[in-house]
Amino acid sequence: MNDGMGEPEAEEKAVLQMGIAKDIGKRLNRIHRPKLNWQLLLAIIFLICFGILISTFKQQISHSGYIGNTIIYMLFGFITSIVIYLCDYKKMKKYSNIIYLIATLIMLLPFVGLGLTLNGKNFVRFFGITFSPCIIAIPLYVITFSGYIYNYNENKTKTNLLKIIILSTFSLLLVSLLPSLENVLILSIIYLVITTAKIIEHNQKIIKKIVLLYGFTLIFLSVLILGLNMTNSINLKHIDEQIHSIQKDILEHAQFIGEAESQTFKDGELLISTESNYTFSYLLGKIGIIFSVALTATIILTSLLLICNIKRINEQYGKYLTIGLSTLFLLESIGNILMNINTNVTIDINLPFVTYGSVYFLINCFIISIILSIYRRKDINVYDELYNNN
Repeated sequence: MNDGMGEPEAEEKAVLQMGIAKDIGKRLNRIHRPKLNWQLLLAIIFLICFGILISTFKQQISHSGYIGNTIIYMLFGFITSIVIYLCDYKKMKKYSNIIYLIATLIMLLPFVGLGLTLNGKNFVRFFGITFSPCIIAIPLYVITFSGYIYNYNENKTKTNLLKIIILSTFSLLLVSLLPSLENVLILSIIYLVITTAKIIEHNQKIIKKIVLLYGFTLIFLSVLILGLNMTNSINLKHIDEQIHSIQKDILEHAQFIGEAESQTFKDGELLISTESNYTFSYLLGKIGIIFSVALTATIILTSLLLICNIKRINEQYGKYLTIGLSTLFLLESIGNILMNINTNVTIDINLPFVTYGSVYFLINCFIISIILSIYRRKDINVYDELYNNN
């Protein structure tokens, strides 16, 4: 411009002198390569190894193709995980309503001709595969809730708050229809944890908001649980007493290494191995205390790694997603292990990556892939996002 060139022409020439944007971007990508959370990935692989071990034992007992099916699930899970890992998770925000609708339709499948009732609970039977709709719907509800909480701004409109309350309440009511009280509690806790993180982030009237949040949630859950107790006619005493008897026997006769020296366990081995919720008890009775402790330690390590991930995420939507999905993993893992070491508790919760099941394994791969994808972009912050939107 000092040489007499006009401003538009000067701007264009200056930009051309900077070089070709795509070439510069490729060179910068070689320097600033996204990092994979190898510690978390290795911990998950270790859990999968326990799942393969369980499949091997199941095949020996029932002579079914557990190992072959597990390998197929792993291949599908591996391919799906790579695709999700490479995709930009932030694009899910604008599809929150669609994802919520998909989750709701999945929850309604047992009531529209695709349902199957087992032990008093509703399942979906699809292409020969039986699964609980909660397995798919709950992670999707967590994703949508994270998007709603991220987009909520209390200074703009109260309509968004009403929308969040109605949709989250409706999702909890749908889960309770299965009926699945344990999944209602899990989803409620996840909603509370994500919302608490949002309240703390705003740092305004924290105590008042948290008291109101937990107070209303407690009242709602109390009414819901009371209603379930009044209408629920499930009777699982026979099978529970039989499995609890085997569990108690395993705890009394478990070896440090090797199979429990108990006739009760041998007689009920097929029963307790096919009941997916009791995978941990079966593992304890089949290969001993040391391997069970190793599994517990791996779950604890994985949980700690997930918690540490949260602190490293700069982008807020990714942080809410990580909080929600990590809480889901923690609650399922802790709940399942506590049930397996306490014979007085019965809940319908599986052990992530260890419990046998095609849909459950793929969903767990989906969850961990999103978390790894978020970690891959953990250094992206709100300023980068605003710049890209502009």
